[in-house]
Amino acid sequence: MSYEINDRQKMIYEFIKSSIRTKGLTLDNIRDVKYVLLNTIARFSLAKDRYLTTEISKAHLVEGNYTDGDIMARAKKKMINGFTFEHPVPSKVIFDLIWPVRYDDEAILDILCKTDVVTILTTAENKLLNKLVQNMPANWSFKTDSMFARYIDAGLEVPTESIQTIGAINR
Repeated sequence: MSYEINDRQKMIYEFIKSSIRTKGLTLDNIRDVKYVLLNTIARFSLAKDRYLTTEISKAHLVEGNYTDGDIMARAKKKMINGFTFEHPVPSKVIFDLIWPVRYDDEAILDILCKTDVVTILTTAENKLLNKLVQNMPANWSFKTDSMFARYIDAGLEVPTESIQTIGAINR
């Protein structure tokens, strides 16, 4: 398998591999570092160069002057600005996929790249999603099912447009 990931993502991938393989780390004691692992998994996708937008979020970004054409600085994400960066596949789900294959570099990269999606949602869209569907549907598979299964279940638009993102990763 060959995936195109940027230099930031390569660094984060290496960090995830080494972290999840820490000597003595088990599911019984992982809670001490799981927060860091989940955040790092989320940052893998946040490090990508383009995020998806819904029609509503794209209009919000344009109306609020949060973009410069097709480019947006990640630092513009603030609660007051009315939008967020959302992971269609939650980092906990990705962690649960990675844990059983943590010694298989190719499998880890496959999971990270197939779930490598960030969507810009307005605050209203995000609240609706969180109210209706917080978890992936039962029996969902990253190998065969849509990364947007939660969006579909919540009746949200599956985004097809994207915008270039620049600057420091902002979670």
